[in-house]
Amino acid sequence: MRQTIPVIFAAMCTAQVFALAKVPLAWMLGPLAAGLFWLLVRKQDFYWPTRWRNWSLLPIGYGMGKYVTLHTVNQIIVQLPGMVAATAIMLLACYYLARLTASGAGLSTASSILGSTPGGLSQMAVLGEEFENTDLAAITFMQTARVLGVVCIVPFLAVHGLAGERTAAAPPMLAMSAAPLGLAGWLAVSLLVVAGAWLAVKWRWPTPYMMGPVFTVALASLFHGPLPGLPVSVMNGAQLVMGLYLAKKFQTSEASEGATSNWRLLFFFTAVGVLLMIVVSLALAWGLASVYHFSLTTAFLAMAPGGIAEMGLTGIALGEDVSIIFAYQLFRLLFVLGVLPMLLRKLLFRSSLV
Repeated sequence: MRQTIPVIFAAMCTAQVFALAKVPLAWMLGPLAAGLFWLLVRKQDFYWPTRWRNWSLLPIGYGMGKYVTLHTVNQIIVQLPGMVAATAIMLLACYYLARLTASGAGLSTASSILGSTPGGLSQMAVLGEEFENTDLAAITFMQTARVLGVVCIVPFLAVHGLAGERTAAAPPMLAMSAAPLGLAGWLAVSLLVVAGAWLAVKWRWPTPYMMGPVFTVALASLFHGPLPGLPVSVMNGAQLVMGLYLAKKFQTSEASEGATSNWRLLFFFTAVGVLLMIVVSLALAWGLASVYHFSLTTAFLAMAPGGIAEMGLTGIALGEDVSIIFAYQLFRLLFVLGVLPMLLRKLLFRSSLV
């Protein structure tokens, strides 16, 4: 415990610097960088148990589940065929890119798939712990590179490459304001989050401390109406815990030795994969815009392999239909978190790849 408080302070300072530098996921990537510096450069260990990571997933699950509204459900129902087809094509492209990366960079197939799939840095890192022979260091690196690449490239393309396709569509989903809950309301929400996590653990769901709250909070949002966001400090704290946890896992990953000798190859294949995924997103966006008659920019942000928050904020800035963007991004995220673990287990079992 002696090194824990200093490393938390260092993580907070690094997160502030990253935030000032406009680095995405600053409160996760900043602590991750600080933790790696502490462990690999200063050669000092610190105490960071798994249960702290589990607790940090609870507010993350709430933050995802609160975006599920009746409008989102309606969008998913109406455009479900397009969502299923586009998501399947995107994930199929990710799978073949992952196989290419695994072969070229010397990774296990599970590590490469989890590193290439657009499901979120923390989510894919957590899923990586559920499979044998996965390299959490490589997964973290690939997901971080993907997030940084997408956040830098996609808004630039949306503004400069697709500017002629933009519309003045209102963002109805974010326009809905949530009424304050009060102390009793927050207590009820907290109990709901904990109950969701407990049930998910009992039912052996993948990433239960996150997926359980996602579904219970989503149900609450559907019946109660829009729920307020958590304080920024709470979400930042959850990201900080996850960032330092990933640093610890980077240090202790038994399979990381095989990847660290091939970082240059891994960087090359990851960069190529990010660019190809963006190209696939553009092609899918063109097809969706043609079928459902919304702007190409809206469709591109809906399919881009980035996060819900980043793509949603870009849509707001461009005056796009944020409800469409949220619906597609949320559907893909829930599909990845709910279905990918089962598909990956079957794939790896049948092919005996791990």
